[in-house]
Amino acid sequence: MAYITNWMFGGFNRQFPDFLPPNAAFGGEEGLREFVRIAHEAGHWVRPYVNFTWWSEGWEGPDRRPAPDSRPAPTLEARGEAALTLDAATGKPIREYYHGAYGYTACPGHPLVIERARDTRQALADDYGVDMFYEDQLGARRWPLDANPALASPMDFGAALMRLGRESAALRPVATEWGHDRALEFAVTLNYWALPPLSPIHVITGEEQTPWNGEEGRSFPYALYLAGGDAAPQILDCRDPAWLAWAMLLGCRVSLGTASLAVKEGPDREASLFLQLLAEALAEAGAAGAALRDFAYLQPRVARAEYENHRIIANFSAAPWPLEDGGAIAPDGFDLRADSGLRAGRYVGQEGERVLAFWRAGETQAWTLAPGGFDLRLGGLRMRAEPPSVKRNDAGRAAALLDFGSALGGGRLSETDRASLAAAFAQFRPERIETFDEFEAEPAKRRILVNTHSQILPVRALNDWPADVARLREWIEGGGVWIEAGRWPAWNAAAPGSDESGGWTVRRIGQAGFENFYGERCWISRRRETPPQPRPLKASALGRRVLSAETLAALESQAAIVTVPPMDFPGALPLCANADGDYLMVHPLGYGAIVRLGGDPVAAAPAALGETVEAILDGRLALDSPAWRAPLCRQVSLRGRSMPRSDAKTSGLPIADNPHDGIE
Repeated sequence: MAYITNWMFGGFNRQFPDFLPPNAAFGGEEGLREFVRIAHEAGHWVRPYVNFTWWSEGWEGPDRRPAPDSRPAPTLEARGEAALTLDAATGKPIREYYHGAYGYTACPGHPLVIERARDTRQALADDYGVDMFYEDQLGARRWPLDANPALASPMDFGAALMRLGRESAALRPVATEWGHDRALEFAVTLNYWALPPLSPIHVITGEEQTPWNGEEGRSFPYALYLAGGDAAPQILDCRDPAWLAWAMLLGCRVSLGTASLAVKEGPDREASLFLQLLAEALAEAGAAGAALRDFAYLQPRVARAEYENHRIIANFSAAPWPLEDGGAIAPDGFDLRADSGLRAGRYVGQEGERVLAFWRAGETQAWTLAPGGFDLRLGGLRMRAEPPSVKRNDAGRAAALLDFGSALGGGRLSETDRASLAAAFAQFRPERIETFDEFEAEPAKRRILVNTHSQILPVRALNDWPADVARLREWIEGGGVWIEAGRWPAWNAAAPGSDESGGWTVRRIGQAGFENFYGERCWISRRRETPPQPRPLKASALGRRVLSAETLAALESQAAIVTVPPMDFPGALPLCANADGDYLMVHPLGYGAIVRLGGDPVAAAPAALGETVEAILDGRLALDSPAWRAPLCRQVSLRGRSMPRSDAKTSGLPIADNPHDGIE
């Protein structure tokens, strides 16, 4: 199922309800037809996003003011407020804001709203051949008292909204957001719906759900029984461990979330390959779509589901869950066992490694997704993998300063910040790298790279940035130390121009960039003050051992902003933090490390970065054993007691297609 969200006229959230013609940036009418044709030839369905419940008025620019090219949707501009929901208490339209775009609630019973929805869905089905609709907010929107005269009563908003859904379902299958019993009358898929409050699963806000305790969660299984017969719950992105565990618990349907260039290299590619193979195995076992027989809470944040042909335990607690026949389920992991002999789960290795694995009955190898080396024992079974072979960096203290000049700029750093950073690393006598060719050439001759262009990563080509990130990560794994002096590494990619002006083209790649850079998935907390406030800094115990007394005193006398800190970076070594999160930290990666600031630099920060790198080089800040974060999808030998025999087919994906074949 290819779910497309930016296909419409003007782009996502820009010109609703005027969805057609399709977005010119992706080829317009012919581009959409070609996309559907290619998908159908490959055996896939296409499901476009639509939202008939609100009309767009405009959008913001970077400064949160209306963008220069912002404009109302043509229908809103031409017809005014006649088709909008009117708040029964005030008689005024209800204004809404979504991620930089703003507009109004549309009255679902108004003839113009019905007409626009009907024309859009009919064109998508007849002219473009789509297979399904994703109708946002039908199952999630509140039902206000609507004084629009198109409704017979202000209480008719919900009934009119459900009529929109039923009319769509008469033409094509419909998926929607969240859901309830009325939505089950027409929807076949309900996104991230019916989640018991067991897990810190990050839905929309990126924040933790209310913890489950006592008896309050025991009403939730009703949702699973309803969904098992009427609609499939769809979890947003199974590359996240907790979300995959939820997907397995709620019906074994696998979703990859957002597809981007990131799937070409690094953790997204490895996870996508593994999930493709897992989905195939689940389909062979008949697990997807099986009927639910029983559901129980074993303890807070641990649940068990019994389906007609498989059983599963999901562990959303912070501690491993021991299995009766040996081994343990990892936090945010699961253990699935099918009647066909398929077994899958995320387990804890001998050294605490978290290993995602599956194997079929009778097979002597298991597919795994795990970082570096591991030793996994489950009862009488054993899987073992060696860490990747990486060439060690022997460049000693050789350092380089990335300074591409004002043509690229300092990102989040001022010219004063950049000068202070250069001064802090003068002790290493760094060479100055001023062109991309110099940056790309002979990385092994440098041990330290200082990026003076905060949040900007130089790449050869914007449409191939994952390859450059992968090369840089490989250099770090070999023992390199990368210094980022503000916020998120690889948040933006910058490619050099081909003309003589030396100009750069910068593109935001966002979370996918730094996830590929770190080699692990993470979530960003978005619940912040606007604007965020500077808060006093305090050194950790590690920081007090590593930093000089003078630098410690300077840091702790200052307040800094920590920018959208990650919810979870278990491998980070914090040296200094404030109440909002870590400010100065080290991320071990292979034999090397990323040293960064979690916000804009205060006066003492450059010196602290320099002292941290010095401590890594002289061993006072020990990185211990190599931290192989980037997960590898590979087959490993399955040893131990004999496995039950099965007629299940092996994977249709040739082993030679796996880049890590041959590593046991």
